[in-house]
Amino acid sequence: MMRMSSKGKIGIALLATLMVSVLASPAIAATGPADMAQGVGGEGASHMFGEMNYQNAKGQGTYVSFDLEGDRISNYTVDTPTGEVIVFEIIKVDGMADWNVTTGGAVIHLIEGDARIVIHDNPTAMFHALTNQTELTMSLVLGDGMIVQEATTCGTCDNVVLSVSGNGLQGILMTNDTGMAVKEVNGTTYVNITLSGDHLLFHLMPAGNWDMRDQMMQQAIADGKVKAEVSMMTMENTRMFDIMEYSENSHVQVMESARNMLRLRIHGEGNGTVALHFDAASMDLGNRYVTVMMNGAEIIQVDSLEDVLDQAAVDPDTAVCTIVDDGKEGSVYVYMPDTGATLTVESSSLLDQLLTPLGIAAIVGAVALTAGAVMVLRRR
Repeated sequence: MMRMSSKGKIGIALLATLMVSVLASPAIAATGPADMAQGVGGEGASHMFGEMNYQNAKGQGTYVSFDLEGDRISNYTVDTPTGEVIVFEIIKVDGMADWNVTTGGAVIHLIEGDARIVIHDNPTAMFHALTNQTELTMSLVLGDGMIVQEATTCGTCDNVVLSVSGNGLQGILMTNDTGMAVKEVNGTTYVNITLSGDHLLFHLMPAGNWDMRDQMMQQAIADGKVKAEVSMMTMENTRMFDIMEYSENSHVQVMESARNMLRLRIHGEGNGTVALHFDAASMDLGNRYVTVMMNGAEIIQVDSLEDVLDQAAVDPDTAVCTIVDDGKEGSVYVYMPDTGATLTVESSSLLDQLLTPLGIAAIVGAVALTAGAVMVLRRR
């Protein structure tokens, strides 16, 4: 058996130590392994989505269903873990009876002129009514057991927000600056609004087992801090997306996607947060090295979602992100000083990092340093 000299053992130990330090260096580790999600009140709800189909004047998805009757959307229903809940009995849009209906994945669009309603088949049951010049008068009739009241928002935000809750659901109705009139007639609650150059947004916390992060995001949406959320799923090697845009001037474009990589172009004005959600088949965020970049520059990672949402008040000119992962789904939350930018997320293994030019250079440097140390020991 070949025996190793004490100097040889020292050399190998030095090499191992240097290799560990190289692999742990920020230059190679990028933003580092994702933190595990710390849910409050349960495991947290899903941020994935279903598929919306439309046939015979009925929209039917995995999470959301409704009937379309002329200028009325009726029986706007959310499928929850405890059963179906009718959130709105009627959503009436005056004078809009000739809708052009198009579907694509999780989303259905109802379009007439420059007015449109976008409905998302996901656990938030989001619908978004937008108009540029056409005056859009809407009346929303709440379902049994649902109540509406004024919502708490930040003291400086301009959004008009109502809280919609009941039957185990908690959501918001929100506009930029258009008031909403609430009245009750014979036990039925109506919310009336006329939009012109504004938008109306309805958004639930994910139905079911939401956690503290979902509550924080809901409040941040109401406060106007969140520009968009993007969910990415992969099924049978096909990548699918659900993009929720929370202001009328925000737009998200998927530029490039692959396993463990997503590049988006964010169009918008001002600062804000963008949330990205991935299933395990799309992006592996656990025990890997995750790099988040804005316009090609790496973004600093902070400890929590709260830090991301507070960044505009702390240092509005510096982009930050945080990463969470529960093994089934992962999320990346990014504060962007300028939402008109390119956003890239990449996840790589330790081997991938070692095979990059920077990784190879670091290994060569480590070997050279170790060789030098061994030579010194030999001389002694």
